[in-house]
This record gives sequence, C-alpha cells and structure tokens, in this order.
Amino acid sequence: MVENLSRGKLVLKPAGIWLIIGGLLTFGASIWIFIVEGVFGTTIGTLLVLFLFLIGGLEVSAGRSVWRAEIGGWKGIMMSLGLSVLFRVMMVYYSKDLYLFWTGAIIGIGEFVMFLFLYLRRGLFLPSEEERAAVMRKMEVSSVKAVAECPNCHAIVETEWESCPDCGMALPKLCAKCGSPLEKGAAKCSCCGAEVEKSTAILKMIKTLQTSAEEDGLPETKSSRYARLAEGYLKNGEIEKALDAYDKAIENTAFDRKRCHFMVKMATILRNTGKIDEALTLLDDAIEMDPADYAGAAKVKNEILGGGAQPAEACKVPQPS
Repeated sequence: MVENLSRGKLVLKPAGIWLIIGGLLTFGASIWIFIVEGVFGTTIGTLLVLFLFLIGGLEVSAGRSVWRAEIGGWKGIMMSLGLSVLFRVMMVYYSKDLYLFWTGAIIGIGEFVMFLFLYLRRGLFLPSEEERAAVMRKMEVSSVKAVAECPNCHAIVETEWESCPDCGMALPKLCAKCGSPLEKGAAKCSCCGAEVEKSTAILKMIKTLQTSAEEDGLPETKSSRYARLAEGYLKNGEIEKALDAYDKAIENTAFDRKRCHFMVKMATILRNTGKIDEALTLLDDAIEMDPADYAGAAKVKNEILGGGAQPAEACKVPQPS
C-alpha cells in the first residue's frame, strides 16, 4: 500500500507540470485575445482578459499544490481543475482561432483526465499512516496546566515553571487531560496514565545563563548574571542551585544594598521551603548590613515571626472540579 501511494505521488509530478503549463498558456491566450483579436479597450474584452488571468492563476496555484502533494489541498485543487475544464470547453466551443482551439482542446483533455484521476485518488493528499500514527501518539501525551500566578506572592508565572522565581514557592501542576494533580517530576499522570510532556525551553535558557555567568566580566556584571541564573534555576525547581547562584551574586557585588536585596530573596526562598532558622539568620545579617533596610528584610522577618508566611506544605494544590 505504501509502495502504491509512493507511485501515485510520483504521477503527481508531471500532472503538476501540466497544470502549470496550462496556466501559462491561459495567460498567453488572454494576451492573444486582448491584442490580436482586437478587444483592446472594450469592456467585455477587459473582463474576459481578467477572467482568463484568474483561471491561469488558479491553474498555476493548483499545479504547485499537485506537484507538492500538499496535505489537505485536494478540495481546492479539484475546484480549480473543475473551473479550468469548464473554461477549456468554452474556449474550444467559441474559439475561431486554430491556436486557441487546439491549445484549449489538448490542455482541456489532459486536465479532464487529471480531474478523474485525482477524484479517485484523494488519498494522495491525506497524511500517511506514519504521520497519522505520530499524531495519535502525540494526542496521548498530556501537556501541563498550571496556575497563572504564584499562590504565595501572586507574581505572574508561566506554565512550564516548576517554582516561582520571585519567592521560590513550588507551583501546583495539573494534568491537562484529566485535571488531576501531578507530582513533581512525574513522567506520567497517576490517574489517567497520560505521559507528561517535558519542556526543554528552561533547560536551554539555564545553559545559556550558565555560559554567560562564567564568562569574564566586571564584578557587578557577573553579579547580575548570577542573579539571573538563580531565577532560571528557580523556574526549573532547582532550589539549592538557585541559592548557590545568589551566593555568587553577593560575592561579586561591592554594594551592600545590592547584597541585602539578594539576601532577602534567599531568605524568602528558604522561608517558603521550610528553612525558617536559616531565613531569619540571613534577614538579621541584612538588617545589620543596611539599617535603613531598603531591601525590606524587617518586613519579611515580621511576617515569619508573626505567622504571616505559609510553609510550602500549606500551599494546597487546587483540586479539579
């Protein structure tokens, strides 16, 4: 069957060429009628020439589609062929010029045969069995639904992110097929068995950020690069690597307020991953380093001590309705 399909598509090559030639001859016929037949300047002649140009354009376009065996192009090709055959019949019937008569007759017979052939071989313009099987396999793979904002800090997040880059909170994930909660790093949904499609975009982004951070540069430049790398790690749910990247960002900057900003970010992440004591230590160091507290360390500390912060375990995954 596959061999027959391949042979059928080979036949489409000369058929496509025939249609393109027919379209070009139609363009030539329109010029012949416009100039030689003396219809120049008449309303009917102008409309006829425009009609011929339309038919010629349809033939050339259909010829390209036939040559390429475009998937889903069968209906448009058949419509163009039907109009072309109808035009050829009219051309042969009304033509007084031998050139137009024989050109229309020969091209018209070829197009009629082609019309019948393509009518019976519609399958040439349908996806192959391998392509259909690939689509079916793709349908068995589930994408991931996720919240549009972080449930902890309400920052806008994207579907493929594993945790919030602002506060480090793990983001809830749902199976796009059945709506059930997905465990972190799950390859399949535990309820419906659909495979979970993994995004490689974050991994590529992290690799780029790693390369950038390791390149030579001014200390402040490297500090900013490591901070961006930390956010990349957070998006992928790699908390420890994110904290290490923030440490390097702190090491490379000479500005205390910038250090305090990174320290508050680290403390927020530690708080949301249950490491309260480490978070409080970092916050105390930040307050001591910058008494004016431009980074807001005191506010985060008061939230922790006042019970305003939710540990990671308290953030429930929304249940499907």
